[in-house]
Amino acid sequence: MIFSLCAAGSLAIFDARPVAAQSADEAFVEGRKLMDAGKFREACAKFFESYEAAKTAGKAFNLSVCEERQGHLVKALFWMRDGQSRLPAEDDRQPGATKRSSELESRIGHVTPTLEGEAEGAELLLDGEVVKIGASTQADPGSHVMTVRASGRVDTQTTFSVGEGEAKTVTVKIGPVATAETKTVVVQAPVPVDDSMPAQHVAGFVVGGIGLASLIGFATTAGLVAKTHSDFEEATGQERIDLSNQGENLKIAEGVLLGVGAAAATTGLILLLVPTGSKDDASDEKPAVQAFITPTAGYVGVSGRF
Repeated sequence: MIFSLCAAGSLAIFDARPVAAQSADEAFVEGRKLMDAGKFREACAKFFESYEAAKTAGKAFNLSVCEERQGHLVKALFWMRDGQSRLPAEDDRQPGATKRSSELESRIGHVTPTLEGEAEGAELLLDGEVVKIGASTQADPGSHVMTVRASGRVDTQTTFSVGEGEAKTVTVKIGPVATAETKTVVVQAPVPVDDSMPAQHVAGFVVGGIGLASLIGFATTAGLVAKTHSDFEEATGQERIDLSNQGENLKIAEGVLLGVGAAAATTGLILLLVPTGSKDDASDEKPAVQAFITPTAGYVGVSGRF
């Protein structure tokens, strides 16, 4: 019985190899068909599947051709060199592989990224991949994006292009310090009404909606202020200081929301109640509402012709 079990296990091992080889060959044949049909991305996936099952020079060379057809010269060079490294020194394909590697290398662009400004922990990314600052990096011909990231700074990006065989230095500026800066929101009145509704009324609905939302935010913030005050009375030490600072910030937000809400609601009501001009005076220009909100102030404005 023991002998039978061992024999069965050995047979299973030797049977698995032809199956894997057959699967690799099938994937390779599919890859050739896809490449002949111009479906290079799908073809590369099949060639790689075949290569992973059985790494050979021929499969690496096909991957190189497939990547080159897509303009991926850096990958094409990698696979050409990989295939050449798998050939015996005396193989008659060696000279051709060396020539193809030289041709591909001469067409690849080179980018040297530099940084303008200083920031702790700054890093540069070329098309999403981290690169070394000041070091030449291979790049395919075409458009690219260089991004600089730094702790506490806003990410900045620079778009550029590289030609075949071109060497280029790309300088990227470190972004400004990330803060709660003033934000501007422009709302194009998207009220689903028919063409007969006056633009003034459209603006009234939009501004009134902003006012209502701000007043709801004010009510919510007022509740948080009350809770913070209650917790402050029971707290001691550092916790009491933190709650005091939190309460001050909430009061500022509470005042801004109340001011914006009241102003917007009043403006919206006026726009709805005041008689509109004649239809002949109306213009096709749609009203726009601008809301400016900062930590200490708020403003709501309406622009357009009514």
